[in-house]
Amino acid sequence: MKSWVKQILFFGALLLIICLTPIFILMYTLKYPEQEQLEHSVSPNNINEVEVVMIYDFPDPIFEIRYDQETIQFTKGRGDISIYWEDDYKAFVRLDGRDGEEPRIFVLTFD
Repeated sequence: MKSWVKQILFFGALLLIICLTPIFILMYTLKYPEQEQLEHSVSPNNINEVEVVMIYDFPDPIFEIRYDQETIQFTKGRGDISIYWEDDYKAFVRLDGRDGEEPRIFVLTFD
């Protein structure tokens, strides 16, 4: 092959790689979004645990309460997060609202 044909093929392949790389990065970040643990609590006798996680998702973050192989999702960001245990098998997750809003309380029961 001639030298200029090899150069055109080389630069064409390089341009293709440069164009496709951001697409693969975007697809990866959409499939595996970044997560941040906001709160974690273990029951009094270390039997069960509750975790509140924020998942950075476009356009708004998603919040999850994870417990006993269950997940509760919600989208509106809240203020402080508190986890209280009644015993090893019942917990309360309190999400304080903004000024003037009532707190949101989730009752979690474990098997």
